[in-house]
Amino acid sequence: MSKGKLEKFAEIGTFPNVFQLPYLHSSDDFSLKGIWRKEYFKNENPLVLELGCGKGEYTVGLAEKFPYIKFEGIDISEGQLYFAYKKAKKFKNYHPKKGDYHDLNEFPKQSFNIVFEIEAVCYSLEKEKVLKEVSLKSNSLC
Repeated sequence: MSKGKLEKFAEIGTFPNVFQLPYLHSSDDFSLKGIWRKEYFKNENPLVLELGCGKGEYTVGLAEKFPYIKFEGIDISEGQLYFAYKKAKKFKNYHPKKGDYHDLNEFPKQSFNIVFEIEAVCYSLEKEKVLKEVSLKSNSLC
């Protein structure tokens, strides 16, 4: 993603479904913490989180198939997220964001109905920490 990186980051800032938190700062002051369903999605429909969403292929497919379910994707790579953000512009029920699945403190306890990952956690050197984080945020891990 080196070519046009600054232009792509500037473009990301114009997407309506992108919230960029200061990566090294606490997310405690994030205005939507704990109230995603009510304030952003405007309903109490199920909420699903994908860990390591990358370009968003899996989550976009699910968001298209299940428009009544709200999907979040989290990934640490801004290069990958650029493509996820572009895809998410077409959906009201999909919101990818930058984050580290080793630290899910920005999400309140039990905020997701399901948390899933596809070939992401296998690359973690702290798998137990990831599973502990997920267990605090959801009743289900796929």
